[in-house]
Amino acid sequence: DMAGMDGTSTVEEMMSTLPTVLATAGPSGEPDASATAFRKNGGGYLNHKMYFATMSPEPQSEPTPGSPLAQAIDTSFGSWADFQEEMTNAAATVFGSGWAFLVLDPVTGELSVIQKPNQDSPYMDGLIPLLGIDVWEHAYYLLRGPDRGDYISAWWDVVDLAKVEEAFARVTAS
Repeated sequence: DMAGMDGTSTVEEMMSTLPTVLATAGPSGEPDASATAFRKNGGGYLNHKMYFATMSPEPQSEPTPGSPLAQAIDTSFGSWADFQEEMTNAAATVFGSGWAFLVLDPVTGELSVIQKPNQDSPYMDGLIPLLGIDVWEHAYYLLRGPDRGDYISAWWDVVDLAKVEEAFARVTAS
């Protein structure tokens, strides 16, 4: 039962249910054309919403020392530099079009870096995306040509960790 199908929900209400609906749209047996379309379009919407929300022309380039996000990164990756290296490598090695994400496992509380193909969302795996980089060619080709590595390096210059800290605080609040 999808919100809004009865005509009573607003677009905002329908969009707010996307993470929950996508969690049920993961791979499961026979492909369903409407589920596939929903996964691609809903995932694309959520991925891009987060992507643009976590960038800024004047970003905070590292987590606030001692912040809950900084502590979680240190616990999961060893250091901020180790996390950046893992995220950069994940983005650089996505086969074809897709994404690299920093995600939170809401069950274990652990952070990890994952790759997703196309517009698939981490919500489909029960994970909460905190930061993501779009490595579809449309994200970088006009400005950087085929140099994905140059794009990834430049992306780090606009990632706003204050926004990621806000998202982390929001999803870990008890």
